[in-house]
Amino acid sequence: MHKTCIHWRRHLGILLVSCLLISPVRGGVPRGVLDTVKLGDAASERDHNLEAQNSDTVQGGLNEPARRLLPLSPQTFDGGWISFTMKVDPQEQSYVTAKFWGSDKGQAAGRLVLYANGLQVGYRREGDYDVLNQCDEEGEAPGRFLYQTLPLPPSLTRGKTTVTLKIAALGPIWYYGTTFAQYQKNLTEPSRGIYRVYTHTENCFIPDASEKQGQFPDAVLRSEPGEDVIAKSKQIVLNRLNRLLQATTPTQPANPKADHAGRLWLMAEAYNTSWTPAFHNDRAIELIVQDGDAMAASYQAGPSEGSIGWIGTGPLGQAVMRTWPAIGKRLDETIVVDGKSLQRRTVWASALRRSVDFWRTHRRNYTNQSMIVDWNIYTANRALQLIDPQQ
Repeated sequence: MHKTCIHWRRHLGILLVSCLLISPVRGGVPRGVLDTVKLGDAASERDHNLEAQNSDTVQGGLNEPARRLLPLSPQTFDGGWISFTMKVDPQEQSYVTAKFWGSDKGQAAGRLVLYANGLQVGYRREGDYDVLNQCDEEGEAPGRFLYQTLPLPPSLTRGKTTVTLKIAALGPIWYYGTTFAQYQKNLTEPSRGIYRVYTHTENCFIPDASEKQGQFPDAVLRSEPGEDVIAKSKQIVLNRLNRLLQATTPTQPANPKADHAGRLWLMAEAYNTSWTPAFHNDRAIELIVQDGDAMAASYQAGPSEGSIGWIGTGPLGQAVMRTWPAIGKRLDETIVVDGKSLQRRTVWASALRRSVDFWRTHRRNYTNQSMIVDWNIYTANRALQLIDPQQ
């Protein structure tokens, strides 16, 4: 059946609320539905005291009416809004579900933020409650409707039978912006259409069987057998490894921070993989030594987030772990770093130790990045246990 549920899922380690359109309804009456406003329908909007600013109505998916929220003039990050009154349960947990056309796409259509009794419901980015909807570059459910659900805070509905809801348009955001102008973009295009809004007490929303839903896609099998796909993937790996192993001069990476790390990970894993040309190959150890020297040298002046990135020297640590004891035979060689002749063991151990110390005290704001930092602290420490246990 067509069903949308509150799914608490981890994304960047943060709880998000999302709902997924699953399959068409085959009869039955929706359970727990308290109220429905049909946007773009004059009678339904009047019955729910709808007010609109910078909004228009369109005939959208499957020729159903919808409301869009429009950019302001002059343009700013805020857009138009609609507000309306809907029934809620005075005792039970109440939910709000909005209906959208799944073919809509394009980040320029921005995001939709829900308010209840004048208060914003949830966060505008990454929290236990997400925005009501954001429009992405690809359609979420092409050719059919989708539904997204948010729980209303009980403190706003307890003892009440109605609530004033507001949906406001907001421009797209660039997650990594360091200033407000970089982070929050203006709304330059109309929002995606909003078709209906429902309030209900069931955490899994089921629309009425009479509503148009569109076509759910048939399951499609891959056109190629799985073994062929695996063989092609292996060939890509083999081609890259052969290019690296057969190069007569060291390849200078275009992006040293990323490429030294990537090659260390690749070559160390391939050294232990029997179907690769790097398997127990001394040339693979030589390439690991070259990238390890380059990575360690960049840490001699002292690490910083900008000097090598938030993975630190973890890739070097993992390479040491994966190729021990073969790599250990190269650690007592003398290398030149900043004009000084030093033992490789000393240079690598210093870099690993500096990386561990720096990243233990410089935490990342995003959960997945903190987890990656922690893993690389661990692999750097594991390498220190092998090459210089006192550190």
